[in-house]
Formats: sequence, structure tokens, C-alpha cells
Amino acid sequence: MLWGALNNASMGMMAMSWDMGSISQNIANVNTTGYKRKETLFSTVLSEGHAAPSTTVGGLNIFGVQTKDRTHITSQGIIAPSQVGSDLGINGRGFFMVSPPGVLGPDGKGSVDVANPAQVQYTRDGSFQYTKGTKNESILTTGNGSYVLGWMADAKGHVSANAPLGIVSFNYEDTLPGKGTDEAAVRANLPSDSPLSPMKSSYQSQIVGRYYDKVAGVAKSTAPSPITYEWERTPGAPPGVWTVTPKADKISISPASVNVQVDGWGNPIAPAGGISFTADWEPGDWGGNGQIVTPTRDPEWHWEPDFPGGPSLRDMIPSIPLERVTIPIYDASGNAHTAVMGFEHVGTNTWALHPNGGEGSSPSGAAPILIQFSPEGQMITPQPLDISLKWGGTTQSFKLDLKKMSQFNNGTQVALGEVTQDGYPEGKMISSSFNEKGEMSGYFTNGKSRLLFKLPLATFVAENSLEPLSGNVFSRSAAAGEIAIHAVEDVPGGTRVAPSSLELSTVDIGEEFSKMIMTQKAYTTNATVFRTADEMTVTARDLKA
Repeated sequence: MLWGALNNASMGMMAMSWDMGSISQNIANVNTTGYKRKETLFSTVLSEGHAAPSTTVGGLNIFGVQTKDRTHITSQGIIAPSQVGSDLGINGRGFFMVSPPGVLGPDGKGSVDVANPAQVQYTRDGSFQYTKGTKNESILTTGNGSYVLGWMADAKGHVSANAPLGIVSFNYEDTLPGKGTDEAAVRANLPSDSPLSPMKSSYQSQIVGRYYDKVAGVAKSTAPSPITYEWERTPGAPPGVWTVTPKADKISISPASVNVQVDGWGNPIAPAGGISFTADWEPGDWGGNGQIVTPTRDPEWHWEPDFPGGPSLRDMIPSIPLERVTIPIYDASGNAHTAVMGFEHVGTNTWALHPNGGEGSSPSGAAPILIQFSPEGQMITPQPLDISLKWGGTTQSFKLDLKKMSQFNNGTQVALGEVTQDGYPEGKMISSSFNEKGEMSGYFTNGKSRLLFKLPLATFVAENSLEPLSGNVFSRSAAAGEIAIHAVEDVPGGTRVAPSSLELSTVDIGEEFSKMIMTQKAYTTNATVFRTADEMTVTARDLKA
């Protein structure tokens, strides 16, 4: 009996001592990020057992106690804000995956085997930091130097969930290549009372001709001969098409007329080689003052123009009034250009769009685009429009959306609302940050951002059965069951991570001190029993003596 008292009391003191160790560990980690409270549980130890109602296995009927630790891994800690951009707090299920130092080499290069507990560990501590690599890259690590594992994005910022799991890093020296404009949109109002484009225009030039002696080749006279080029548009014809008719006295010109297509910026489109006319002076004599005086002349003399090519076609193109909207356009190399969309009022509810690439551009050679508004001023032409602009040897084609344009009477100038386009120049990274999906994005000087990497979360069937390790991490165990790796947004239960935040320890300091008092009392009681049994043993010994 005394032996049982001594045994039970000593086991009780050892159990309370172990419990005191758990309590002290909890108190020591009350401020440890992501720490999960450890609890010591007690169970009765029997010195005998009953295999059947009438069968007893064992010896003396002596009872004892033993301890078993349980870590409350699934308990959620409070998410508190921090001042560090690389901090992450998990709100819900899941664990960050890390690889201990030395597994992946000095720079963390290589791949990991998730099934190997020695290569991958799990933590709720999101107090991450950056470590410089050999190529000046920033590698995401934990406080004890473990590498944070995740999925790296490709050059376009795309992440595949099937990508291999590896360390995550980025380099502030990286640049985001420029992107050519693929889509643009304009929201504006064209004034319905804007002047209509002219239907007729004239250009007058003078061809100076001389009579020559066919034999001697000597000029006999100088005769100024004006030619008028009339430019006329046909109602209903495509915009930009003009009929050019040359007219002059005493000169026969062929052909009688030529169709010419031009854009609204004074650039000829067709015919590609320009236009040409043949001018023949009518027969007749000449006088000393260079004027024709008779209806016939000596066939030994003929007239030749001093400038057979005539005036420049560009000089003759009529001036077209345009309502202009400027759009920033980027070519495939990310070079910026200021394009101008010129709108020519060719009918009551009809406009012709003349795209122009601006400074340094080349004529596109494309015909103007006809756009139509309803009588109520709403755009009815199908959108978007196909636009191509040229700068030297570079051509950029994009879709232009004008469905938000209108035609109302609001003055004599275009009222611009908003211009958007999706191109941008090259940019250098200036900052980075996480979002609630565990995605790290870089932000560049061109105002754009790109996904750099994504942190997945691991879940287990029985997460409380993971094996706690030093360093505030857990190791996979057979009792924890199968592992599943999810993107944050796919974790069951609506898990999210909080950027610039940390999950606090789940330790309640008040509760721990209360348990400490209880444990101390229990230890003292067991010590009293042990001391009493010891005194009884001494008394029994003395009686025998």
C-alpha cells in the first residue's frame, strides 16, 4: 500500500512537472507569431486489466497517471496589422510551405519532394523577410532562414497550378517590356452643327510654254497659260474620292478627268503613282508679244511647256475641316506615338474617320472609314473598327471602339470625354506587395503591374496530428493524413491571407497563469502524499526495529 502511494505520488509529481513545462512554453511564446498553444492531457494508468469478466491480468490494484501533449494547431489566432509589406497572416485553414536551409543549396536552387518530411515543413508564421541571392534577387525566407515555397509566374505574369513547387524570388532590376496597343476606345461627342466638308474645290496653276523653231531650236515666244484643276466630290461616293478635271483656254488636255483618293490630312492614296495629263497647244500663229494672233501657224514651229510634270498633286489636294481626337498609341517595341483621329463631317449624320499616326508617321494608304449616327445622335456603325498606323518600318494594328461616341449639337468643337488604350512603354520595377490571394505583384514605372509569384497553402485531413518542430514549424506525419496543395482562393472554407498582417499566438496569458496555479497546487498535493508515505515508511521501519 505504501509502495502504491509512493508510486502514484511520484507519477503525479512528474505529470505536474511536465504540465508546468507546457505552461511555461506557452507563456514564453505568448508573442510568437503563429504559435499554437500546447496543452498537456492526463490519462489514468492501471496496474491490472480484465480480459474477461472473471479474468484479471496484472498485479496489485495500483493506479497512476501519464501525460500526453496536444497542440491546438487548428485554432485561429487573431489577425493583427503590421508595418512590414512581406508579412502575411492566414485567416482560415492551411499552412505556408517552407524548405529548411541546406535542402536546396546555398541559393535555394532545385526542386523539393512534398512527400519527404525532411524537405518540406509547414508553418502559420507569416513573418517573412527577403534574403539577397547571388544575382541580387530577393528571395523570400522565414526568420530561421528557411525558403518559402510557391509557384513562380512566367514572363507574362501567368501562374500555373501545375507548376513545380520551388522557392519564390524576384529582382528589383527587372523591367517590364513595353506592349503595343491592341485596343483603344474613345468617348466623345461630335458637334452635329459642324460645317460639312466641301463638295467642290479648285486649284489654279500656270504652265509657261514657248514656241520653238523645229530646225534651229530657238525659242520665239513666251506664253503664260493658266490651267484650273477642279476637284469635285460625287454625293454618295466613298469619302476621300474626288474627280479632278483640268480646264484651260487654247490647250487640249487629256484625259478629261481622273479619280483621286486622298485622306483628310492631304496625303494621296490612289492612284499610287500620282496623276498626269497631256497638254497640247492648239494650232495658230504667234505675235511679237507672245500672243496667238491667227487660228493657224507655220507647222515648222511647235509649243512645249517648261514644266511638263505640272504642279504637285499634294499642292492641289483640297483642305478638309476635321474634328480631331488625339490618342496615345504604343508600337510593338513600347515606343509612344500621339495618333490623331480626324472626323470629317460628310453628311447630316455621316462622318468619315481619317486615322493619322502623328509626327514621324507614314501615310497608311488606307481609305477613310465611314461612320454613321442615328437621327438621335447615337452611334450605329458596328464597333470596333480596324485601324493600322505606320511609323517608318513599324506598323501597329489595333481595334478602335467608338460605341460611346455621340453626335449632338453642343457647339462647334468636339467634346472629349475619355480616351483609353491598353499599350504601355517599358518600365522598371519600383515596388512589390502581396494581395489576399497570396500573390506577389511588382509595380513598374510605367504604371503597370505584373504577377511575380503565388504562395499556395497546404491542408491535411487531421491537421492537429502534425508533428511540432523547433522553429515554429510542423512536420508531416502519418496520423495527419493526406496532404492537399491549393491556391489560397481554393482552400475549403473561404481561407484568405491578410497582407501586411500577422496571425498572433493563440496563448491566453490569463488562462495559462490560472493553469499554473492549479498545476502548482496539484504538484504540492502529490508532494505531500509522497512525504506522508515516506514518513509512514520510516515509522514502520522503526516499529520493526
